[in-house]
Amino acid sequence: AAIKPGSGLQRTTNGDQVYRALPALAAITGNVGIPGGSPAGFLSSNDAGIRADEFMSGAGPNAKVVTVPINKVADAILEGRSAGWPVDLKMAYIYQGNPVNQIGNVHKTIAALQKLDFVVAADLFATPTTRYADIVLPAASEFEQEDLTGSPQVGYLIHMPKVVDPPGEARSDLDIFASLADRLGVGEEFGSRRSRGEWIELALRHSKLACREFLDGITIDRLRSEGRIYFPDEARTKICFANQHFPTPSGKIELFSEALEKQGYFPLPTYLVPREFPGDADLGQRYPLQLISPHSRFRAHSSYALLPRLAEANRPEIWLHPTDAAARGVTNDTEVRVFNERGELRLPALVTDRIRPGVACIYQGFWYQPDDPASGGCANVLTRDDQTGIGESSTFNTAL
Repeated sequence: AAIKPGSGLQRTTNGDQVYRALPALAAITGNVGIPGGSPAGFLSSNDAGIRADEFMSGAGPNAKVVTVPINKVADAILEGRSAGWPVDLKMAYIYQGNPVNQIGNVHKTIAALQKLDFVVAADLFATPTTRYADIVLPAASEFEQEDLTGSPQVGYLIHMPKVVDPPGEARSDLDIFASLADRLGVGEEFGSRRSRGEWIELALRHSKLACREFLDGITIDRLRSEGRIYFPDEARTKICFANQHFPTPSGKIELFSEALEKQGYFPLPTYLVPREFPGDADLGQRYPLQLISPHSRFRAHSSYALLPRLAEANRPEIWLHPTDAAARGVTNDTEVRVFNERGELRLPALVTDRIRPGVACIYQGFWYQPDDPASGGCANVLTRDDQTGIGESSTFNTAL
């Protein structure tokens, strides 16, 4: 038997404990390292690529890479060294993301960006984030640059050829970074003269994928020629931990983790009282509904929100159980005010028994509207900029 957890279970303040409990369940039932079993973990999608610090060797004695958890970026900007953060951040360069819309507690994120001396955003679209940038650079789309996609999970690597030139002054992120590196005097260390194909081959060589050994014979010429390269069966059907050797101090599955205990965490998966829940004597009285904000099948995060056909199929609304709706005098399509201490929204109601009593649902990804913050349906106006203890994951579904 196999447990295959999705990526939503961790989005509560107890999410890390859930992800510790699932592998423990798989282990005690004997389903690790066998055909048809699973260690019940979640595979990261960030295993391929090149770390920034691999380019820093010649960038000067003061150059360093400092990592800040995404859910704590606002705190790092607003608080800085006075609160123990390693640096006082002065500027931000934002690309391939829409943090104003997609990080919890939108208004706190906005306050953080407004504190910075300088904000640059590179994007194809005028997103909510670009509204708070001093300079917006036009970015190239995936059709306007050569790239690579695929993984052992999908079974193959796909070469993505450049189809058309970028319009106007649009440039790929890599081209922008290479030019900036030249201007800053570290072009050679960065590799600003590498071709696109050389970058792709470098990414393959630095890949951290579990099937790393199957990438050795793959070159950019072969990718361009074949278009799609299938991973061998042994890469796609590899049984994780078939040898029963585990990367733990004991070499065994450790249900009780002394390593985590030394870091200040519970050594066993443990239930922790959520930081916001309806049973709270204070908050639960003021905000009695538990908010969840799942992903919509009509968007990828906040992408495609501007497509009219998809917008028609998935309008901003709040799901309420008939019991909760009746207690508030709400019927279908009634516009309601949804609020907590972090912000408020105005949304039509969808009254349905497809949701549990005491729970409200707003799909994430609708665009924040700076000119009318309560409109638009951006769920992260209401969510927390908090994170789990282990893994530093978002806790969007711990919100009243």
